[in-house]
Parts: sequence; C-alpha cells; structure tokens
Amino acid sequence: MLPEDIAYPPREKVVRVMYDMGRGKAMFVIEKGIDEGKTFYRDFKEENEYLIKNSPKQTCQRSWLGTPMPPIELPKMIDIGETEISGQECTHWVRDEGTERVHMWFAKEDGTP
Repeated sequence: MLPEDIAYPPREKVVRVMYDMGRGKAMFVIEKGIDEGKTFYRDFKEENEYLIKNSPKQTCQRSWLGTPMPPIELPKMIDIGETEISGQECTHWVRDEGTERVHMWFAKEDGTP
C-alpha cells in the first residue's frame, strides 16, 4: 500500500466493470483514481477497443484489440459479510494480493456483481 501522506499517485482506484461474454463485449469505467474520467470499451468480436475520455475535453480513440475475450475467473476471496447497496442485499468480498486490494459486491438474490 502507498503511504497515506502522498498526493500522487492516488492510493485508491475504483473501476466499474460490465462484462457480457455472450456478446463479446466489456466496459470499464474508471470512477476514481489515476485514470478517473476514462472509459474503456472492448468489442472482442469486432477486435476493437475504444478509449473515451470525458474530461476536460471529450475524445474517443480506437485501437485494434488482438486478444480473445478472457473467461471469467474469480480469484480466491475473503467473505467480509453482507451489506445493503441501493436497497439490494449484497455479499461483500475482498481479494488481497498484498500490493492491491479489490472489493467486490454480489447481489444475494442472483449473484450478479
């Protein structure tokens, strides 16, 4: 972990992940951290990746994506407990690899992230 008293790089990064294996698409929205304001959209069937920058001026860049869509592999995680998010009961899990800590919440009802 980075010391708390440094300003750069940010100690925390929040990424919203949307993954659709059937359609071959994935989207990553950087909500907090070093790439805040960027959205990465990957279309694995068309082999394109788009980088959308929302600030200060909105731009879009397209790149060739030469890798196949990776399968969903959830790592070993620690069960933290249950919590309510937006009125929905969720289970809270943490994956800790020493240098980074990833928090994940899954709906109790159907297991969706």
